[in-house]
Amino acid sequence: MAVPSSGNSISLAAIAAEKLENDYTDVDTSYGPYSLRDITEGGNTYGGGENYDNTNGFSASHPNNLAPYGMAEFYSYDHDAASPACNLAYRNGGQGTFNYPINLGSATGTVTIEYEAYSFPDRFIFTWNGNTYKSGVESTGDFVGSQTYLSALQATPGNSSATITTLSPSAGRGSITFNKNTSSSTSNMQVTAPLGNTQWWFSVSCPGMQVIGSGNGVAPTVQTDNVSSLAATSFTMNGTTTNRGLLANLTSTGVISARGFVYMTGNQSANFIYGGSGVTREVVDTTNTLSPFAKSITGLTASTAYSFRAYASNGAGTTYGVIKVVTTTSAITSFSSSLSGRTTDVCGFLTNQTYYHNGSGSYPAVNDVVYSNSGGTTFLAVGFRKLGNGGKYRVDQNGVVGQISLC
Repeated sequence: MAVPSSGNSISLAAIAAEKLENDYTDVDTSYGPYSLRDITEGGNTYGGGENYDNTNGFSASHPNNLAPYGMAEFYSYDHDAASPACNLAYRNGGQGTFNYPINLGSATGTVTIEYEAYSFPDRFIFTWNGNTYKSGVESTGDFVGSQTYLSALQATPGNSSATITTLSPSAGRGSITFNKNTSSSTSNMQVTAPLGNTQWWFSVSCPGMQVIGSGNGVAPTVQTDNVSSLAATSFTMNGTTTNRGLLANLTSTGVISARGFVYMTGNQSANFIYGGSGVTREVVDTTNTLSPFAKSITGLTASTAYSFRAYASNGAGTTYGVIKVVTTTSAITSFSSSLSGRTTDVCGFLTNQTYYHNGSGSYPAVNDVVYSNSGGTTFLAVGFRKLGNGGKYRVDQNGVVGQISLC
């Protein structure tokens, strides 16, 4: 809870006003009697029926710069509040000026900020490591929205020379992207929304992740891991969730509602998400689980590039990991050869059996992959093998063969 400026009373009535009406100096519309327990913990001990904000999270019942306490003051004095983490997904905001300190974490990489002011013009200014990133066009006022409201904006205090940058598709939809090249984590988003009836939102995606916001709070943390079991027509996608995010109060742990993967054909360089053209989603689980997860996909085309990324969702939004690209192995060719077992005496084995490899020749060559099934999903076990055409081979991990000598 914020601390009042010098001279203001910290009576129960004043604390109730701060909890209910945004500021110690606002008029409290409740009539009491007041209970410190109700104000602190919530509840209705004395029957007043008030809905006190007991979460110390972002809400309309915290200082909002009306007279005269803002979010900067809130963070200066509220020692039990922490800066929201990255993957922040805000969908709340109206008239006023707000400051949101954000912890970007120590990882380096690309930070992406998405924002929307709809038609009513608002301004977004993000600061990090001595750098300032602004919405709109910096030289003309930084507000984004519809030109229809220019006169109304210029009539607000301090904005007489303001201009508006109109962005598509909804007059004020844009993004800021920059390279976070140090471990410095402290940043701040300032939102200036001077007009009544305005609505806005913004989100901040950590390095290596993209968050699509759907509500207040912090989206989960997810990473895309390398594939396993790569074959001609299949591979297994892998990912890891390391954090469940936060609820709208920015203090309680979030609940992961789903996690899985999205993938599409081709080497994709631009971010893609579920719902996009050509994008397939694979849901792995809906059990609020951390740790690694995986999904095998089959029926693919040999020698073809595929792009995939892991995702995880909670009430704040969906976080997507980095895009990984993998190319399936060559088409599988059958061949007849003997299976020697794990022995060095391979040249005397003559019984022919059918195996499969992904090379272009009739028999496997060095570095080809050998399978025991036509689907190319079961690798030939490690050991010494006679694989036809007079060749004595060592089969390494995942069926890859290396030539030892000729029989």
